[in-house]
Amino acid sequence: MGRKVLRRVINEQSSAGYSLHLDVETKNDHALGLYESVGFKAVHAQDYYTYQPSFSN
Repeated sequence: MGRKVLRRVINEQSSAGYSLHLDVETKNDHALGLYESVGFKAVHAQDYYTYQPSFSN
């Protein structure tokens, strides 16, 4: 059902002249598979880093 709805949105937006772009977590294999199955392609990947300082005396 999700794929069907996604295809409908893609078709409607494309027909209206819009381009579609997604931000997807690179570790989310299910989402990546869904989006690739309807024609999306990865054009950029970025790793995010966090910093958590240790407060030792």
